[in-house]
Amino acid sequence: LADDVVTSSDAALESEPTVAFITCAASKHVSIGIQLARFGVDLFIEKPLSDRMNGVDELIREVKNRNLILMVGYNFRFLKSLNLFRNYVLNKRVGEVYSVRAEVGQYLPDWRSADYRQSVSGRRALGGGGVSELSHELDYLRWIFGDVRDVSANLKKVSHLEIDVEDTADIFLEFESEVVANLHLNMIQRAPSRTCTVHGELGVIFWNGLTGQVSYFHCDLGQWKELSPPNPAERKDSYVDEVTHFFDCVKSRETPLIGGGDACQVLELILAIKRSSVEGCRVRI
Repeated sequence: LADDVVTSSDAALESEPTVAFITCAASKHVSIGIQLARFGVDLFIEKPLSDRMNGVDELIREVKNRNLILMVGYNFRFLKSLNLFRNYVLNKRVGEVYSVRAEVGQYLPDWRSADYRQSVSGRRALGGGGVSELSHELDYLRWIFGDVRDVSANLKKVSHLEIDVEDTADIFLEFESEVVANLHLNMIQRAPSRTCTVHGELGVIFWNGLTGQVSYFHCDLGQWKELSPPNPAERKDSYVDEVTHFFDCVKSRETPLIGGGDACQVLELILAIKRSSVEGCRVRI
């Protein structure tokens, strides 16, 4: 029934669900997903897919063998401003891409205001840490520029926050397309920001992920042009569009925009970034 409240996946399965949203800690996503998939349940899993590769292949196999829908919650793909930004890049409006700079920063105690110390974001055992929790950047950079070839990274805890995970990361990505990107992310920044700038042979395009603003500088124009004005409702709308897309896929049995394959590649990238930082070397994906 719609008003049933249960505290375990075993109890949830007694009601014979057809769809499940898995929004617990990343460390538990795969084990719960496998259990539900074996009962023929379509799955929406919050990002990231997991905090390790253990069990991921089994989950993907169960979903495929049972013809289930699996979607992972990288809602940035539904932001109209990011789609506009991506189309300008892919349509060569800035010409050949020379460099990419992306950053995201926000203060964890403000972000997880209930008690950041007990939140998923701040606890290693739950799959937390800046790279996993802010992996939207990794997904949308792959979405725009393609597969990553290798990565170098430096992850640190530099603050006095009571967490056992990295709060700051500087990452260098080299894509198969030869594009290079610098990504900075942190969970200590008091003034939030989320931006991406692409420099190309013909100009520059800039995306502000907090406001939805997209600006474009072309060498022939000699000045900035606003392509998309600020839209405060955009982030909220993206969640609605994301869930709507998921249920459309459940009805049509079509592959979601962000399925298990893409989410698995983002997870592999997350783990390569962590390995690069630990070993102090460039890691081939």
